[in-house]
Amino acid sequence: MEPEQDAKIHMVMNQTNYTFEQAREKLAQFNNDELNTIRDYLGIQPKKTQSKSLNQQIYSQIRSKLDDSMKSYREKTQP
Repeated sequence: MEPEQDAKIHMVMNQTNYTFEQAREKLAQFNNDELNTIRDYLGIQPKKTQSKSLNQQIYSQIRSKLDDSMKSYREKTQP
């Protein structure tokens, strides 16, 4: 076994309650990524980022500005 692999197994064992065999299996399951293995143990789900296109960003800013303008206009005109 490689020293790097052994170090990853010990890191996972230190952060979790996994045995040596369990840590090795979980690392294999997560493609030897110790951070994802530990996140899985802790139940942390990866963030789902939704990127907006440039047009969506522009229109959302325009919409926000118009909404603010109408809100301030209504406050001024209504007694």
